[in-house]
Amino acid sequence: MRLRLRPSFLRAPRAHVLLLACVTGGLASALTPSPARADLAAQARFHERQGRDHYERGRYREALREFFALRRIAPLPRTTFNIALCFDQLGEEE
Repeated sequence: MRLRLRPSFLRAPRAHVLLLACVTGGLASALTPSPARADLAAQARFHERQGRDHYERGRYREALREFFALRRIAPLPRTTFNIALCFDQLGEEE
């Protein structure tokens, strides 16, 4: 009597195909920008442009409002730095 041994990855091919489909599907969805992420990115760009515009025109309180809105969406170090610059121009401490 001869035993036929199959490698473990061939024993349950359907399970592996299903697992592979789930992993690649999850990876594809993670790499594809969702509308919510795109919307947040657009909001962040809007607040950053508005904040820079206000700052360049000397409207530091308005710039602060925009930079704080930006920080709620995307808390980046440069946003905190821009907030500090506004407070410096106003002569106040955060």
